[in-house]
Amino acid sequence: MAFITDSKVLDAATTVFFNRELEHIISRTYDTKYAELSAMSLFAVNSEANPGDTSVVYRSFDQRGVANIIADYGKDLPRVDIGGKEVITPLREMGASFAYSHREIQSAQKVGRPLESRRASVCRRSIEELMNDIAWDGDAQSNLPGFFSNSDVASSTAVNGAAGTPQWSTKTPDEIIYDVNIVCSTIFKNSKGIHRPNQVWLDLQNWNYINSTPRASGSDQTIAGFIAANSPFITSLDAIKPVNEIENKGTSAVEVMVVSENNAENAELLIAEDTVFHPVQERGLEFLIQATAVFGGLQIRYPKAFYILENV
Repeated sequence: MAFITDSKVLDAATTVFFNRELEHIISRTYDTKYAELSAMSLFAVNSEANPGDTSVVYRSFDQRGVANIIADYGKDLPRVDIGGKEVITPLREMGASFAYSHREIQSAQKVGRPLESRRASVCRRSIEELMNDIAWDGDAQSNLPGFFSNSDVASSTAVNGAAGTPQWSTKTPDEIIYDVNIVCSTIFKNSKGIHRPNQVWLDLQNWNYINSTPRASGSDQTIAGFIAANSPFITSLDAIKPVNEIENKGTSAVEVMVVSENNAENAELLIAEDTVFHPVQERGLEFLIQATAVFGGLQIRYPKAFYILENV
């Protein structure tokens, strides 16, 4: 991406230096990874929409009617048909900006040092953080959907253990394993076998607890290891994921466990346009670079593929 300035403030040599530096800075920001923003790593991304679109629409179809036994020469056979609905998700533009002053550019050019690049990284990061927040919590004002704002995702409260409390820190390994197994089987049963859960998401403390606590006294297998070795659904330790963003997401800020059949068919992030840095704008003695993205939140098409267990 080229940046051209017709500035009368910068001389030709400084302008060339500034444009070259911007190209380098912008390209570097695309190489930066932010693993702690988990929405991008957990959910599939759908970029089929055009940045100029105002919404994304998907259609869901269902069958209506049943067959029946009929008499000889029957004429009034039961009628079957297809019913459908449209789900419309808006696309919203978001943005941030950063700037360099005339003096900063000249000083960097004079001593031959690169321009400070962290502003561009912070700019991109701020847009990614907004996407991540909306993916998890939605944005009611913009009508953008998120995971925890979706009322169709089923939830319940964990049962008390022998100690009289539901929290995993007070439960035995068997009671924790029961909680995981019962939620997995609930998704499988309620969907009539359509959805097979394949991931468990936990806050960092509970994730660490089941990955460091022995399955039984003297055992060299952890609670998480036992689940991965014996569950018909959660079949690897990698499927039990620590997720910062689900901390205190239950009612009254309690901890939760999310069990999911997580794939692109069930849920996708709608990113019509990832972060784009626009041409430089000269404003007085500073040079402004604006960045925008077009986002539609998290579209959950099959809510029965997910389940939230509260107060673990």
